[in-house]
Amino acid sequence: MLKALSYSLASKNIGMIISLATSIVLARLISPEEIGIYTIASICISYAQFIRDFGIPDYLIKEKNITQQKVSSAFTLMLIISISLVFILALSSPAIANFYEVKDIENIIYILSLNFLIIPFGSSMLTLFRRQMNFKPIFIANIVSISSNAAIAIPMAFAGYSFYALAVAALFSNLIQTVVLYFFKTNQYSFSISFRNIKDIISFGGSMSIANILIFVGESIIEILAGKFIGMAEVGLYSKAKATIYLFSQTILQAVRPVASPYFAQIERQKGDVLYHYTQITKYVLYLALPFSFMIIFCSEEIILLLFGKNWINAAPLMSILGIEMFFYSFSFFAGTLVTSLGLSNVYLRLQGGIAILKIAAAVILVSNGIDAIIFGYIFIAASSVLATFIVLRRHISFKFSDLSRMVSRPLLATSLFSTIYFSFLHFLDDFSFPGIISGVTSGLFYLVILYFMERDSIRKLHASIKV
Repeated sequence: MLKALSYSLASKNIGMIISLATSIVLARLISPEEIGIYTIASICISYAQFIRDFGIPDYLIKEKNITQQKVSSAFTLMLIISISLVFILALSSPAIANFYEVKDIENIIYILSLNFLIIPFGSSMLTLFRRQMNFKPIFIANIVSISSNAAIAIPMAFAGYSFYALAVAALFSNLIQTVVLYFFKTNQYSFSISFRNIKDIISFGGSMSIANILIFVGESIIEILAGKFIGMAEVGLYSKAKATIYLFSQTILQAVRPVASPYFAQIERQKGDVLYHYTQITKYVLYLALPFSFMIIFCSEEIILLLFGKNWINAAPLMSILGIEMFFYSFSFFAGTLVTSLGLSNVYLRLQGGIAILKIAAAVILVSNGIDAIIFGYIFIAASSVLATFIVLRRHISFKFSDLSRMVSRPLLATSLFSTIYFSFLHFLDDFSFPGIISGVTSGLFYLVILYFMERDSIRKLHASIKV
């Protein structure tokens, strides 16, 4: 677990640095409106990707006894779906472009849809490495892929190819990632054609796919509606705010999630205490996620100005509101991962699907009031979903109030101390440039000391296990 998490954290953190540097450069070469156009096209591709997944990666991870037949059947189903999606996207892209009255959306979808001819091979290898808790190949492939994305996108953007630079870079970086993964592939499993276990995969993946599609619709409905009824520039600003938060959150939340899913499944197969490990992982993540949310809420304007310049300053208010939403979701971020790892796909569908439907309804009702109004509605849904999540966990895995208290009390106390130190420093830094960021970095050093005294026993055990 520790080695896998180390590789995953390293991958996400190094990837975040490269992606952030790339984003800083591209923000000065591509306008908010152009980013908005690319965002609409990439969302259409993302819908197709959720259909392509069909819960197949989760099926391979949660299966107690994996066989060559099951691997081949999973690969075959993914290949059939992927090829079908290429044709569907090619046929539907003109209608999508006409809906938004932007011809370039059609061309971007054509380019991005070619990824579906590559993904079945890369995704299958990626999933098997995750199941085996072998994150070294994933680490190397991700870093090479992200670096190649930057190496392709930046020169093309300089040459004036705008959003086409992003599309071509995404295509070739995915191809490069698949090639790198292939070099680490073992002979334990091969990707051959088999239909034997497809029925079982469809039975598991059907509900997972519905849930994942609903979740993504809930996450992307703002861009879909805003692109039509508000404007592409606004879509670009919102996309930049959301992407900036993702750059920060992926260093913590997104780094742990790929490890948590096979880890929970492994503990379940070994008849271990899954609930204890869930609360511990969530607690440690909250120690970092909550201060990140705090900084995003109070320093969004400084972050946007420092990273992307004045052209993107209108993204700052949206980023602050999204920071509040992130604060609430941090408490239940791994709940979906937990229930799917335990094979409770129908529970996952009801929980996440219900949340997604509420978000879709809120977006449709509030779109006439602007993007910020929709996000405020999302905050209320996020707070309610945390409560609903803990009720579901209590019903299905005996999650108790004592577990909740053990999971959140110390992170909340530590974040309260961080915020007190932050505002104390901020009072003396009014005359400095970027006072919020300076205060946040300074407070972060004190925060590390607070964490050490709160979790010194756990840190000592971790240090001892590393030495062993």
